[in-house]
Amino acid sequence: AYVRSHFDAMEVGISDGPRPDEILFCLAITCGPRVHNRMGGLAAGDIKAWDGLR
Repeated sequence: AYVRSHFDAMEVGISDGPRPDEILFCLAITCGPRVHNRMGGLAAGDIKAWDGLR
């Protein structure tokens, strides 16, 4: 979570949902960081412990 160069957002629109008894789950996956990253945080090469924290 500290490698923020891989964070991004996308807008998703569904024309007829989700209805009140439904949940929309959308997953987007990337194979690398944003091209012009401005988020700060650690770079992937600066990770010291591979526990997902630092």
